[in-house]
Amino acid sequence: MNWDGDKGKLATVIDLVARERECRVHGDPTQVDERTHTLRKEDIGLQHLCKLTKDARTDLKNTLQDRTLPNPR
Repeated sequence: MNWDGDKGKLATVIDLVARERECRVHGDPTQVDERTHTLRKEDIGLQHLCKLTKDARTDLKNTLQDRTLPNPR
């Protein structure tokens, strides 16, 4: 997996969401529309990141289960 590239995409999406929220709080609808449009273009990347996150969690869970020692009782 290319974690550096995915972290960069995730940072971009987080930045866009934060800016959109900020624009909504300050009541600037033109900025919201522009950010939402940009966010939609990032949507495919976000779906990919969600899958990577799920895969990473599964890998971690499996690794931890493999390392867990049986209960001696």
